[in-house]
Amino acid sequence: MSSTETLVTKDLLSEAEAKHTPLPESELQEVLGPAGPDVTKQKDGRRVMIAFDWEDDSSNVALEYYLKKLLLLDDHVFFVSALPAIMFDATTAWAYVPPSNPEDDLTSLRKWRENALKKLKEEAKKVEDRGVTTTLHVLHGEAKFVLPRAAEYHDVNLVVLGRRTRTRMQRWLGPGSVSSYVLAHASMPVLIVK
Repeated sequence: MSSTETLVTKDLLSEAEAKHTPLPESELQEVLGPAGPDVTKQKDGRRVMIAFDWEDDSSNVALEYYLKKLLLLDDHVFFVSALPAIMFDATTAWAYVPPSNPEDDLTSLRKWRENALKKLKEEAKKVEDRGVTTTLHVLHGEAKFVLPRAAEYHDVNLVVLGRRTRTRMQRWLGPGSVSSYVLAHASMPVLIVK
């Protein structure tokens, strides 16, 4: 992995979200390794995004499927994880933690990102050990909205994500799963692994 870079808010957030998000641009995301446009210039292989969610094992199932069935040596894999934002705005439906001190809130965000990057590095090593290049991308926002935008930004050819098992009550109460939303809104092929 080469450098750390911070993307501009407008690259991944809609105009309304960018206008209403309480997070400074530098706190919205972190990318370790080349971003999609740079990878396109460097390599002719596929650009594959694997979405990671730390709440269940579906991401590991998706990664294992990629390793066993899809991996090509000229691939570049983007490991992407969406973390909740720390503030709330009704127009963007961001998560809310009452701010006691804005600097403490930003420190919490940084710690969440550091932990996510550490976990992503461990997962990326499984791919790198096989000779495939990677980029790690941790961003804040609701996963179903930011994952398709991250895929667009990185100009990926394929999105691979796991599907959580939801109870009938969760399906009835909830507005829909992340995987279903990404499948419906991504402009590139999406592989959902159960």
